[in-house]
Amino acid sequence: MAFNINDLSAQLGKHGVQKGNLFKMTIQLPPGLQGASLPTAMPARELEYFCRSVTLPEFDVETDDIQPVSFGPVVRRPRTMNFPVLPTVFTVDGDMKIVSFFHRWTQLIINYDRTNNYGQINGALPFEMGYKNEYSTVMTCDVYNEYGEDMYTYKFGGAYPVNVGSIETAWANNDEAVTLPVGFSYDTLEVTGSGTTRPGNGNTNLTTNPFSPTGAPLSEITNDADERAQQVDQENWTDGKVLTRRGWRYPIGERNNN
Repeated sequence: MAFNINDLSAQLGKHGVQKGNLFKMTIQLPPGLQGASLPTAMPARELEYFCRSVTLPEFDVETDDIQPVSFGPVVRRPRTMNFPVLPTVFTVDGDMKIVSFFHRWTQLIINYDRTNNYGQINGALPFEMGYKNEYSTVMTCDVYNEYGEDMYTYKFGGAYPVNVGSIETAWANNDEAVTLPVGFSYDTLEVTGSGTTRPGNGNTNLTTNPFSPTGAPLSEITNDADERAQQVDQENWTDGKVLTRRGWRYPIGERNNN
């Protein structure tokens, strides 16, 4: 079938295209900074107006190379999934409050100030680390369409900055705004397109013995130290047998009489 440019134009006109400047990054204030006096720092609710770019993360599935039949071509099989660092860039305000905010946040993670070797910040001595439940927070990036409708959402849990970048200053940058790159680590990622999980509704049934042909409950599996269990030959196995680390066993009274 020949390519038809009109078909492409029709599909683009039907679905439209997403523009890269329609987003908003929201950062909740971490618990360790809630209620703290931050006269020189930017309030968290105002940060969303200064976040100029976010590189939304890829889904990075790590794989191992294996040979299914011990020879021949190598194929890949999934092993785990990692969350990469979330890169963001903030426009620095005229009072440098955004810079102060992230420096205070970083000091909540690890106290880098050695002005006084025995001075404490947030209860931490120099180069002591804080508790994660105090410095981690939730970040949300909403992507909008041209009508202002929220089309897609990325939600990052357990987030905190791991890289507060450098600031470039130069006399030649007279007409350029100063920017601050910040990289965030996070533990959980939720997106609009993911399926909805149902806790406790997986395929694994932990109430039965997966090795038992009769599906015996786990509570009836004979323990290795149970004196009632005896090792038997294959011809003496019954439907009541269970599998332990030492082999197939059965409770006394279930031995075949033949």
